[in-house]
Amino acid sequence: NLSSDYKHTSEIVRAGGLVPLVEALSSSDPLCVRFATMGLANLATNKENRNRIIQEDVLVPLVYITEQKSIDNFDLDSQRYALFSLTNLTASHKIHGFVVGA
Repeated sequence: NLSSDYKHTSEIVRAGGLVPLVEALSSSDPLCVRFATMGLANLATNKENRNRIIQEDVLVPLVYITEQKSIDNFDLDSQRYALFSLTNLTASHKIHGFVVGA
């Protein structure tokens, strides 16, 4: 997982890596969702990436994933990574308004 190494996080975003991750958030495959949320959580550790991640409209899908119940396409690890993503994104005060508005 390249995104787990902080030194690669900016390069992944610059190379267009956000689009496939955001698309994978809506996948019917729980593993795709899990790895997308994991990647976003890692990329959001870099404060330079946070605004760009928010611009990709990830907040609603991430919140939706955190609200999944066992009767849905439930994956506890995806929920955890979605929460990590939201936590990392909100580490910047500038983003708080976007998150509250979502």
